[in-house]
Amino acid sequence: MSSPSWTQLVGSRLDQYDIKAQLSTCGISRVYLAQDSASGREVTIKITVFDPGDHPHFVATSLRNWEAVRHLRHPNIVAVHDIGEGDGFAYLVTQYASGGTLRHLLREKSPLPVPDATCYTVQIAYALQYLHEQGIVHCDVKPANIFLERPGSSLALLADFGIARIPGAQAVTWSGSVIGTPCYMSPECAMGHDRDGRSDIYSLGCVLYEALAGRLPFVGVSPISVLYQQVHARPTDIRDFNPAIPAELAQIVEKALAKRPDERFATAEAFGRALLPFAGKLPDLTN
Repeated sequence: MSSPSWTQLVGSRLDQYDIKAQLSTCGISRVYLAQDSASGREVTIKITVFDPGDHPHFVATSLRNWEAVRHLRHPNIVAVHDIGEGDGFAYLVTQYASGGTLRHLLREKSPLPVPDATCYTVQIAYALQYLHEQGIVHCDVKPANIFLERPGSSLALLADFGIARIPGAQAVTWSGSVIGTPCYMSPECAMGHDRDGRSDIYSLGCVLYEALAGRLPFVGVSPISVLYQQVHARPTDIRDFNPAIPAELAQIVEKALAKRPDERFATAEAFGRALLPFAGKLPDLTN
């Protein structure tokens, strides 16, 4: 297959996958719903187009990262089914989560009820704990990378490891650029310092703040202004936006958003466990 045209992919076949619809766009990538002709199941395909002069290091590193996370097995992480590469493009085939993203949910219903927001956050915290125990730092925790298994489901799934820090792999970098999403980026990442699992905890804290408050902890007219605030400003007390939030929960959010990594929760699991008293019923993950 030659380099794909975005307007021609729907209705075509990529290897064993029949492309049914475009789901989203993301930079140099497009995400599609497809049918796996071998298994009959619906899957998601993320296709990244590139050429030798267009960020080859970024694409090569993404491919290595995809391969490195192919073995991951956790009930709150989107399963990777297949990886492929063609003439000018690469693709990643993953589990299809028909419930859409947490970003979609927040556009429809914001702020979320405390039990819902904390239920999703607890699950993603446990997924991050699993990653961190293997030396992986996600580096891009945000609502657009958190999926719901199906409409109305309480099962949350973490996705997209394109810029993750993988043991033994070179980090994704673009010259003169900060890689990540400024609104969810930890202070140490915003300053270009090394990051570990506590950076993911900060990002997840931003997600929880947004879900509970109906707005991000920091907003600005430009990415630079947001990054400055991530480093230097304190977020407004979350209860100023949502007085229904219990004081104890507000303190947990504040701890997750501490500027210094050593003042946050030591582990993602500790963050998740602190939220359990406020969470709705977690999905049964034993089956």
